[in-house]
Amino acid sequence: MKIFLLVLSLYLGFSEKSVVCASTLQEQIEAETGKREQMLQPLKEAYGVSRKLVADGKSSEACELLEKAYEALPEVLRGSSLALEVNRTLSKLQASLAEAAAQQNHWPEVRQRALASLQHDPKNDVALLQLQKSDEVLRRGTIVTGK
Repeated sequence: MKIFLLVLSLYLGFSEKSVVCASTLQEQIEAETGKREQMLQPLKEAYGVSRKLVADGKSSEACELLEKAYEALPEVLRGSSLALEVNRTLSKLQASLAEAAAQQNHWPEVRQRALASLQHDPKNDVALLQLQKSDEVLRRGTIVTGK
């Protein structure tokens, strides 16, 4: 590849230094990409395990595992496609767990999970509804049976 760039640069009249700089830049990009992929690996693994846990009916464990992996991810990588997908998944999982807690009249947990869901997606309709219900119940100090 370097030989090709050298021949091309000589043909086009560029200096050898330009070819070396382009080559070095490409190597730096590849190294950075590899480093980012390596930093995303724990999240990728946790995401895979969490999907299996959810399939096995262990949503709470899946959510906890995924939250830890997501929180450990450097801020700079939170915009990656994987991190965005995990973020959406966490919002859905927390909202689902809030609904399950509401069916058991565990209103403080409903509120906690709804708020956690909204941290990941402030527009999650299920979480917004669960937060509203839990706030009403907790404000009244009564227990509402599931509908």
